[in-house]
Amino acid sequence: MRIVCVPLDDRPLNYAAILRVSEVANAEVLLPPRDLVGSRYHTPSLLLQARWLASNCNKDTHLILSLDALLHGGLIQARNTRTDRERIDNALMLLGKLTERSRSIRAYYVLKRLWGNVFRQKDLEGMADWEILSRKLAAQVRSSGKNAAEFYKTCEEDDCSIDDWPTDEARTLARHRLRQLEEAQTVVRLCSQFGIQLHLALEDCVRDGVQETELEYLLEGHVEEQLTVADGADEVGAVLLAGALAEASDEEPTHVIVRDLQGEVAPYESQTVMDNLRVLARLAGADLAEKPDGFAVEIIGKPKPEDPYPAVVAGDISVPGFSQLLGSITPLKEFDEQRVIADLTVTNGVNAALLEEFLRAEQLALATVQCNTVSNRLGHALLLGRLLHSAPASDTLARLIVGWYIEDLMYFAYLRTWVIARHGELEPSDPRQLAAAENSICSMVERCAQKKFNGASLRGKTLEIGEIRLRLPWQRWFEAEADVEATLE
Repeated sequence: MRIVCVPLDDRPLNYAAILRVSEVANAEVLLPPRDLVGSRYHTPSLLLQARWLASNCNKDTHLILSLDALLHGGLIQARNTRTDRERIDNALMLLGKLTERSRSIRAYYVLKRLWGNVFRQKDLEGMADWEILSRKLAAQVRSSGKNAAEFYKTCEEDDCSIDDWPTDEARTLARHRLRQLEEAQTVVRLCSQFGIQLHLALEDCVRDGVQETELEYLLEGHVEEQLTVADGADEVGAVLLAGALAEASDEEPTHVIVRDLQGEVAPYESQTVMDNLRVLARLAGADLAEKPDGFAVEIIGKPKPEDPYPAVVAGDISVPGFSQLLGSITPLKEFDEQRVIADLTVTNGVNAALLEEFLRAEQLALATVQCNTVSNRLGHALLLGRLLHSAPASDTLARLIVGWYIEDLMYFAYLRTWVIARHGELEPSDPRQLAAAENSICSMVERCAQKKFNGASLRGKTLEIGEIRLRLPWQRWFEAEADVEATLE
């Protein structure tokens, strides 16, 4: 079975993690070369993307497509106020042609966050401001008696008020949201016409916010079998890949254990954790269970309402010295072959309790996922559950497992906090500052990983860690990508 994936962009969760996973999968999984995937500073050519797809697709190929990547070049580009109409039209034509060249298409499209389109940034100091604005805007849409598209069109054409904004700024926001909403509607209709499985990802949504009114407009006349919806964005490629691998496998579904999350809504999300999990699990070919025997993905912790990241940036969270950290590491004896963990407790990392457990435990799950939003974690845990259940012992498996611990726990729970405390800011302003930070964290993570993992038992073999390179490819502190030298002997 061949699966061809076009990811949302080349951030570590969307590209490097899936590339590492592809080396372990029991099917041929292809991703484009990095220069054909969008980045923070680079928009790939649609023509070159189309040529790559044409050369790798046939009637037996299963496609997983980020439509934002095709229509715009990536998520950053898709949020932009400037629209490349020619690219969008050509990408939509390409989508139609791909339905004739492939066996199946699983596609996803992001319903963009509101705060990426706000033009009065000086007035918005935190997430609470975005939530208030989104709810006020949703109330205005509903009180107008119009759907979201009609409301935006009225604001664009006539004098109107959005909260207390000046008319020209209200028109700018309305025009931009209307363009995005009309594009989303075109995508929904086209996928329905071609029989493409479509997932709408709600990016940084707010409960009772304006994206819910936009979603009501998009879903009118469509049934659940035609498209699915959940909070998130960066997990969707992983979830759809898990589903494609499940379809190709004769193994039983991945079991997911979850408890005590009824009614819980996570930060940056509008639906309950359980509602999102049900959708993502179904797409991934996984089953929710209370007490399955044997291997399972286990969901632990309840999401806290606050985001600790501002306190990290402000230096209000204490950071232990590296020598203290290194001295507290207990070498790992073995991995628990029956578990993958998704810890939902803390948004945006800085999970001190989880770090302490990692440092001192003599047995660890095959993976512990605690990076980014709750839906991001659920999606990647589902993919890891699908793969790690039965993947045979190999160096590529060792690199996947160790790399995930380094990026998703070691970095987020400690090193990111360490970098911010010493180098400051949300993102480095000087390339030399970035290089200095990368060099320091590479040395630290390599020494920690070698002390923690060397000699551990994995699938009956002994794990050895060599050189580790930790990169910050988007030149910001809050995501890292690890190149790991790991062998099983």
